[in-house]
Amino acid sequence: MKPNRCKLMNAKCVNSISHIAYRISHPYGMTIIEVLVALALLAIIFALVFLPFTKSLELMRRARAMGALESAMALAMRQMEQELNNARIIYRQREINLLDGESGDDDRYGRLDFVVVDSQAPTPLTPSSRVITYYGRTRFPDKPFSLKPATLNPRVLYRAEYWADQFTAQPNPTTWYSSNLEPWIDQHGGTHNAITPLDGTDLAELHFHIDTTTQPMSIVIDMTLQRYDPVKKFERDPATGKTRPAMLRLRRKKRVWLNEWTELMP
Repeated sequence: MKPNRCKLMNAKCVNSISHIAYRISHPYGMTIIEVLVALALLAIIFALVFLPFTKSLELMRRARAMGALESAMALAMRQMEQELNNARIIYRQREINLLDGESGDDDRYGRLDFVVVDSQAPTPLTPSSRVITYYGRTRFPDKPFSLKPATLNPRVLYRAEYWADQFTAQPNPTTWYSSNLEPWIDQHGGTHNAITPLDGTDLAELHFHIDTTTQPMSIVIDMTLQRYDPVKKFERDPATGKTRPAMLRLRRKKRVWLNEWTELMP
């Protein structure tokens, strides 16, 4: 046997004996390869178990946010429908959308004024002396609209109930074109309550379409609610292509059939 080969075999034997001796003296020790294999297995376990778990938590947060929008929408629609089912007089309103300040003559109104039947009157179908108004405005009218947490000022659906003008049997002239009925009601009496939540839910759109082509008349309520997406922080605006905060949106349209004795005032 050649000398170089003998030296090589002796070196291998020494290394093997040293390795065996190390493993005997350190029975719980791990080689670098074993450590890397263990880390790889841990990474696989994490990917298979923990990532779906965190994804389910994100989906749960989004479902909870959408559930809040669904609940707010259902409650608002139900309340408006119940009161419109008892409406005696519907007043036309020339404000298209009070939420963005546009005005004009159109049949899609951003505000609805009506009077219900007085259930205490001795004569059937006698109109009540109080006007009910549904309209949208920012929560704090003296501050700009904002959905940022630091300057939160969302648009809210409000319900106002107050006495009609005693000379015209219509909403008081000072309230007819007002975008904020609260100060007048605080001074003259009545109620003014938020219908949609004040937790950051935003009334993005509100329209009332009075359909006189149907028999009996009907009113189509078109409402959109939105709030920040708790999972997806940003999205691309399809119109401008710019990045904007991601929003969860919910739109509902509901046709409410009025009674045959409901009158529409000019």
